[in-house]
Amino acid sequence: MKKKSAFRILIPVILITIIAIIAFFSSSWYLNRYVKTRLQDQFSEQTNGQYSLSINSLRMNLLTKSVTFSDVQIKPDKPTPGTATYKVFTSHLNLLGINVIGIIRGKEISVDVIELEKPSVTIVQGIPLKNEIKDTTDFSIYKIIKSFAESVSVNRLEISNFDFKLYSGPDEPSPSLHSDNNHFKLKNLYIGKSTEKLPGLFEADSISLTMNRFSYTTSDSLYTFDVGRMEISYIDSLLWIDSVKVLPNYNKRRFAEIAGKQTDRFNVFAGNLIFRKIDLRKLFEHHSLISSTFDISDLSLTAFRDKNDERMFATPKSLQHLILNAKVYLKIDTIKLDRSFIAYEEVAPGKIKPGRITLNDINAISTGITNDSSLIAKGRDLVLKASCNLMDEGKLYATYVFPMNTDQMVFKCDGFLTNMSLTALNKMIEPTVGVSVKKGHIDTLSFSFNAGETSSKGTMKFLYHDLSLELPEVKNEKKKLKDQLMIFAANTFVIKDSNPRGNTEPREANMHFVRNKQRFMFHYTWKTILSGIKETIGMPE
Repeated sequence: MKKKSAFRILIPVILITIIAIIAFFSSSWYLNRYVKTRLQDQFSEQTNGQYSLSINSLRMNLLTKSVTFSDVQIKPDKPTPGTATYKVFTSHLNLLGINVIGIIRGKEISVDVIELEKPSVTIVQGIPLKNEIKDTTDFSIYKIIKSFAESVSVNRLEISNFDFKLYSGPDEPSPSLHSDNNHFKLKNLYIGKSTEKLPGLFEADSISLTMNRFSYTTSDSLYTFDVGRMEISYIDSLLWIDSVKVLPNYNKRRFAEIAGKQTDRFNVFAGNLIFRKIDLRKLFEHHSLISSTFDISDLSLTAFRDKNDERMFATPKSLQHLILNAKVYLKIDTIKLDRSFIAYEEVAPGKIKPGRITLNDINAISTGITNDSSLIAKGRDLVLKASCNLMDEGKLYATYVFPMNTDQMVFKCDGFLTNMSLTALNKMIEPTVGVSVKKGHIDTLSFSFNAGETSSKGTMKFLYHDLSLELPEVKNEKKKLKDQLMIFAANTFVIKDSNPRGNTEPREANMHFVRNKQRFMFHYTWKTILSGIKETIGMPE
């Protein structure tokens, strides 16, 4: 009796073992004959035949609770002309810690970790958008997996050092962005009925991409853009770029020779660039830049121009024209600039040594940057408000207002400068003009003017005291008598040393300048302000 009882107990155990063995060896056959084919067909159906998913084989290991996909590739088959395309490949995609019971029951499939081996991602950008468009895609990951399970959840997916390439167009021979020093991380992904209509196609606690150290050289070889680190958070719609450099590839003399004309040579460094609430999909697919806030901190920009170089005359476009005719869609609600520095160096015609002017501790905010015609039709203006220290001394405040309903050189400018020694300007005027400020102090300088396509007009109130000029000391050169007489005459008979003078009322000056259409708005601004300074101090043309 005992033997029969034992035999009866062993029968189900043996049957379960046989079933397990059959299931183990037949799982690969089932996965490859049904699951693989079904996944590939569903993917093609969901993309309307524009993309295909190919899987070489699937293999399940019940002992380790894992499923392995080999040679997985997503590639465009019949992409819509002008749209962005994606190509993804991995030699092995491993699902680890998968609940086998969930697969058998067709209920929730949960995965502990997803691993990818030798992954690569290539994105070819589509035609740049000229107007903002709404995402109307009806692609659903849930519709692909619902034939097998009601939901899928993944605890963690991390990929390091995958090959990422971004091309600006289908005919570009080399990528505009290439990185193989990167890290992608995803936590707590969920796909289910509730995610079917989500724009992101799934839910997740965090999705981030970090790229370390990549660079790009311009087609004319003049500059190299170098980025120390870039981080993208899809959940927060955040793009953070650290340590950005724009480096000229040639020294000042050689740079002008390569450029073949008189031009500005820039050297730029930025500590941090942060785009908040940015539409990352439109950025990667269509070059479009849509962001609520763009923060720039610790910017350092130095520009150099040698006016002895041959100049090719051309009419520069207005700021409005550059924005309105940008090849991409632009909509940045606010740009903030903090703790920044700008220097401009210029060698005047016939001179050797450059003059230099600096703006330190710049803080600025700009609003209304867009080329969206519907927003511009509502009367949107671009407004820039800035404060800084001029030549490390005077506190300067300025406001620009650019109407965006025109592409002409039209703007309004107001400013205020206070408490600055006039001798600080010698770094610019001595090398370029050949005259030096011996002494003098700015109490306040306020101005307001309107600039049009052909000329500017405004008013200035410039209060200063103890102004006098002299000839700068030049090593191994004697001061010419005629120059000394000129300075003496200027200080004695021409230059008004103070405003106000004595008990008189402060003088107010009119500003007016006929625009030089060969120069940009900064030259236009400076010459307008200079016209008011000249009138105030009595400087002849």
